[in-house]
Amino acid sequence: MRILKTITDKDEALLLGAYLLTAGIDCRVEESRSGKFEVWGLEEDKLEDANHKIEIFYQEEDRTKFSGALEQAKQITEKIRQEQERAARNFVDARERYSVLSGPAPVTVIFIVICVALWALEAINENYILLFQKWLFIAAPGTDFMENILSGQVWRLITPSFLHATLAGNGLMGVLHILFNMLWMKDLGPIIERREYSLKLVILILITAVVSNFAQYYMVDYRFVGASGVVYGLLGYLWMRSKYDRRYGIRLNSGVVWFMLVWLVFGFISAGPVANYGHLFGLLSGGVFGFLNAKYANRR
Repeated sequence: MRILKTITDKDEALLLGAYLLTAGIDCRVEESRSGKFEVWGLEEDKLEDANHKIEIFYQEEDRTKFSGALEQAKQITEKIRQEQERAARNFVDARERYSVLSGPAPVTVIFIVICVALWALEAINENYILLFQKWLFIAAPGTDFMENILSGQVWRLITPSFLHATLAGNGLMGVLHILFNMLWMKDLGPIIERREYSLKLVILILITAVVSNFAQYYMVDYRFVGASGVVYGLLGYLWMRSKYDRRYGIRLNSGVVWFMLVWLVFGFISAGPVANYGHLFGLLSGGVFGFLNAKYANRR
């Protein structure tokens, strides 16, 4: 979104805005504090076309040729308003309607059960910690970079997302680690699974787990666990899907998005043992997947 043209005459600004709108370029006319009128382009990918239309507009000496655009623009604006009203009526409280308790969400439930079960085993017997470090970490202690994965143990790219900080080694933080991740999974997973389908959530979990785990491994080392990368991936997917596909019918609370982004930044500036690159690349991979799905849905 950026200013296409600043004009002193209100009628000229409205006429230009109407002409652009009828040409398929989403725009808005606003009065600035200085008393001038700004024509804003709302779609970045149409800015070049918008500038071309503006050149045509100002090359034409007889502006009366564009007078019909005003009435057409009113009709287009009214149609957009009606569509937005219908969309607003269709928006729901996603956390309530798509709650894991309000209907089937098998993939979400299975994911949570596996995470809690593995965490409970570590809490019951510390020997499981050593066993998981040897077989479920992205790399076994003492091995070279990618040695285990290249030898065929490809499950290691995913399994760290099912493990969490231990109660024995991390105390209260071990409880909070799995608690918060599972709460986010409970809220975000069913939205995707029930709004679309379970296979979509499986694909998204696999993509974000692989990308976030490998990023953390490559940028730091193998000593990390947690579903946070996947959780950030689900957030990124829903954020971008709802932003670029207005018919998706889901709108994330901006406060939730900002909280997660601030927490992401805080992780990088803090000295705590946080898988920051896993969070970042989980968010990016989920966001890209959501953006591509939105573009495909719009074309379809």
